[in-house]
Amino acid sequence: MLMSGIEPSMTTANGFPAPMWKNSFDFMTGAPNTNSDTSLIPYFEELLSLAESCHLQTRRHLNVYGDIGELFGAITYGLKLYKANAQGADGRNGNDPVEIKTITLRRT
Repeated sequence: MLMSGIEPSMTTANGFPAPMWKNSFDFMTGAPNTNSDTSLIPYFEELLSLAESCHLQTRRHLNVYGDIGELFGAITYGLKLYKANAQGADGRNGNDPVEIKTITLRRT
């Protein structure tokens, strides 16, 4: 199952995602999500800002988009993330394993 969460209209001028936490919902039911891990928001925002700043200054992309996608899944959909480099999945939704794939709009 592909979970998007970020539409083109939700990006900054440089193509980086602009977080919209008001729209947190359960991706299976569409109901408001009460399991979101909002304690991760400061880390998400800092990592996103760092990636954008680095790109603006160097025109190179940091290799952090997978981490950004995993944090977004935990915050927005309430996914419980596994430890880094866990085999087979990035986390779980209830008892179901979830693998997160981050698709980027790479513009150089």
